[in-house]
Amino acid sequence: MKRVIPVAVAAFLCLEIPFSASSKQTVPSSGASNIPDATARVTRLRSDLAHAALDADLVVTASKDQSVLSNVRQPDHMAGDLHAQRASAEVGAQRLASLMDSHGLDDIEGLADEIISRSEEATRRSIRALPAGTVRATSVVDLADGSEITVAVAITVDPVAGEILVDYEGSSGASPFGINVVLNYTHAYTTFTVRSVLNPELPNNHGSLAPIKVVAPVGSIVHAVSPQPCTARHVVGMFLPNALLKALAQLKPEQSMAEGSGAVWTMQVSGNHPDGSPFITAMFTYAGGVGARAAKPGLSACSFCELGENRPESRSASQTGQERLDRNRPPRE
Repeated sequence: MKRVIPVAVAAFLCLEIPFSASSKQTVPSSGASNIPDATARVTRLRSDLAHAALDADLVVTASKDQSVLSNVRQPDHMAGDLHAQRASAEVGAQRLASLMDSHGLDDIEGLADEIISRSEEATRRSIRALPAGTVRATSVVDLADGSEITVAVAITVDPVAGEILVDYEGSSGASPFGINVVLNYTHAYTTFTVRSVLNPELPNNHGSLAPIKVVAPVGSIVHAVSPQPCTARHVVGMFLPNALLKALAQLKPEQSMAEGSGAVWTMQVSGNHPDGSPFITAMFTYAGGVGARAAKPGLSACSFCELGENRPESRSASQTGQERLDRNRPPRE
């Protein structure tokens, strides 16, 4: 039994992309004071493998006036990333169809429902093993200008419902600089940290995340809204686990770790090729180390939860995109 599975690789209600050196001659940083200073906005970009060829212009163009490649810092690398994502999604669709054929399935709705249901129940079971009540912690981010950002967190455990509520009330208000964090970013780092202590063996899916609720004051540094700038959101966002782990250590000390360095730091190098065309490259995998575990020392040059180096597939995607574009580009003099 053969079937075609259309795969929409990317559907963005609002895609905000850091400006490139070619479009603004600037390198985006935490110094951006609002969203337009740091990004271009492309409203609703959809890429459908079933109807679009793998052509660079077709892949990246949202309209005649707004092209993704014209608004990113590394257009050649971005093209490679987009092609890699589309190709991997297509392979995934093919293998999913093969799996369904081998088991005589018309769809995977029942299987998905079972996985999600079991994951949710396992997470709730882990929460029910915790004592009821609320634990609190704060961490302070010291910035280069001498100012400080406070991340305050309260974790409330409801063992009857098998749910956890994480509340960031008391955290600092939004910053005028581009270090604010939107709620979905806050949610991602929060649920990852909670689950790393609670039940790290479970897969991430709707079921395993559903029992963990996250709230934060609207307009705060952990719940930014437009036009508050968010270019370097990792400066604060990657610091959230420090406060969370402090609180979680009051519930599960053996599974928690001490405060670490927080966010990775980045290095950006920009300039011009001999022909005058601009380039920029960024590296962001360095950090001062994570805190000690209950029975082990911390790890040097790592941060929680960005513990690995640049992924080889990212490099391959960038190189593949570069090679593809270079085949169609006149050689530089």
